[in-house]
Amino acid sequence: MKRIVLGVQHVLAMFGATVTVPLVVGSAIGLPLSDIAVMIQAVLLAMGIATLLQTFIGSKFPIVQGSSFAFIPGLIAIGSGIGLAAVEGALIVGGIVEGLTGALGLIGKLKKLFSPLVTGITIMLVGFSLANVAVQYSFIVNYLTFLTYYLETFRSIFLQS
Repeated sequence: MKRIVLGVQHVLAMFGATVTVPLVVGSAIGLPLSDIAVMIQAVLLAMGIATLLQTFIGSKFPIVQGSSFAFIPGLIAIGSGIGLAAVEGALIVGGIVEGLTGALGLIGKLKKLFSPLVTGITIMLVGFSLANVAVQYSFIVNYLTFLTYYLETFRSIFLQS
């Protein structure tokens, strides 16, 4: 029972974070709801494929690979200026660059360039750039947040082993 509750909690947290990215980007660049729905489907499909690759080839753990909030400001800028096709192209090129960076073992060399101060400031700036969007879409996240909170509280009180 404990594993089921933890699994449901993990899926809810993963699903909220994964669906929020296409909602935010699509709404910010003025896409119709039908295009946003296609973006959500594409993200879920890619996330499933990445999770299977991570489980069977990568770390060999069932780690859910989701979308990242770090790319939202750039995607919104590209989408607002050029359009959805440019966003898709940027994601493909970014994926290729990231894959090559990992395959060539450049991550260890690049980590030396980024101190905790640089990393912290970068994360803080991403958070600041998303603050306006967070306020606009807080009603969506609040339901998932409260559901996750109450499920975890229930688990911690009643399902202790």
